[in-house]
Amino acid sequence: PETNIGCVALTRDGGVSWRAPTGRQVSGFRACVACGVYRGGPLLIAVGRNGSDYSLDGGESWHPLSTPRYHAIEFAPKRKPDTESSLATSPRVTDSTTVAWSVGPEGTIAHWSIASSRDQNEAGKPLR
Repeated sequence: PETNIGCVALTRDGGVSWRAPTGRQVSGFRACVACGVYRGGPLLIAVGRNGSDYSLDGGESWHPLSTPRYHAIEFAPKRKPDTESSLATSPRVTDSTTVAWSVGPEGTIAHWSIASSRDQNEAGKPLR
């Protein structure tokens, strides 16, 4: 679908019942949603063929994040204090950084770093 109407449904009872979000919808069809942690709460990032959106309120409202196309996204596990390397290891990554990886068309791979301490993502856009 090219529209954002009905692209998100929320459940709080394991899928017995579903409802539409109360806030702003995603910007279009999203192929994948991943859940991470940002500032102690849930961070949802949804990716699709016409961009990406994020939610900080459990999916009730969504905000545009980027326009590149991606097929899938997954958050990397946090580094453990006693581990020297992990998928999240990068010179810019600290223990307060949320890291994710996306894949898109023609072999596109994206690294997402969302730093809680600076309140902004790698591209410099603040997360509200």
